[in-house]
Amino acid sequence: MLQVNNLTVSYQMMGGAVPAATGVSFTIAPGEILGLVGESGCGKSTVALALLGLLDGNTAVNGQVALSGRQLPLGRAAGEFSWREVRGKMLAYVPQDPLTGLNPVLRVGFQVGEAVQAHRRLARGGVRAEALGLLKKVNIPASERAYRSYPHQLSGGQRQRVLLAMALAQRPQVLVADEPTTALDVTTQAQILGEIKRLTSEAGSAVIFITHDLGVVAGLADRVAVMYAGRLVEIGPVADVFAEPAHPYTRALLASLPRLEQNGRLAPVPGQPPSLSDLPPGCAFHLRCPAAEIRCRLAPPPLLSFTQNRAAACRRFAAALRDKPAEADDGARQIKAPAREVLLPA
Repeated sequence: MLQVNNLTVSYQMMGGAVPAATGVSFTIAPGEILGLVGESGCGKSTVALALLGLLDGNTAVNGQVALSGRQLPLGRAAGEFSWREVRGKMLAYVPQDPLTGLNPVLRVGFQVGEAVQAHRRLARGGVRAEALGLLKKVNIPASERAYRSYPHQLSGGQRQRVLLAMALAQRPQVLVADEPTTALDVTTQAQILGEIKRLTSEAGSAVIFITHDLGVVAGLADRVAVMYAGRLVEIGPVADVFAEPAHPYTRALLASLPRLEQNGRLAPVPGQPPSLSDLPPGCAFHLRCPAAEIRCRLAPPPLLSFTQNRAAACRRFAAALRDKPAEADDGARQIKAPAREVLLPA
């Protein structure tokens, strides 16, 4: 459904251009949930905003993005009119902070109604009925009262449900959710994730779910894409990546998470992420990688496919997994999920 090819984004700063995303390529199928993970500042949100044309004017966006065979505009040069045909109807966005994502001086019902009317012309009564139906669909309690309320009168979980209702108002082909559960408690987080999974499966929409929480990815996503320093370093099915990570950074992320059976101290990822304005030569992770070789310092490794549905930007580990003898698999592979895995409703 969505094809992203060689997406590159750079910010024009006083000291020159700073690459925020470099050569990002992935595809996503109808009804599929892709988890996009990585440390803060690795470029996850930049990729999401670039897909929706929401980046500031000091950015340069290049590459190709196609949705259901239609080439989408990139950057501000496409014009706001072209983006209005895309947003909401083809691509919808759920921002990270529900309080700043809603207008504080407008009632919730009016804002949901605006999302309903963005691509459809309905009578006033029809807009109200459609907006109330969306609030009920995302399981907001006392939806009539919520419809008449201002955002600050709702809880964080209710505001996040309102944003989800607005994003689904036009039944988009792809839903982009940028860390929508970061500030929520675990119970509310599980409810929101369950709503995303249920509603998108009913509509057949694909989902790009941006998060730093691998436990959420384990319980929600079908595939996972790992970003580091603006590049994709690994992509593949969740079960396979969690069972046998092919990039040292993915291995380090999984090793740093608490597990129920673990005793002793956690193993943090050594060092600090590099500055995007001063990236080291070669692989950006080689300064923190315990398995780095001389060739890792020479040139950034490409994203190498080593099985039919997996790829990693590490020549050493990708080759080792590619050459590994096939093992008998008499059932579904178990995901080695961290202890904080969120259990979603069936």
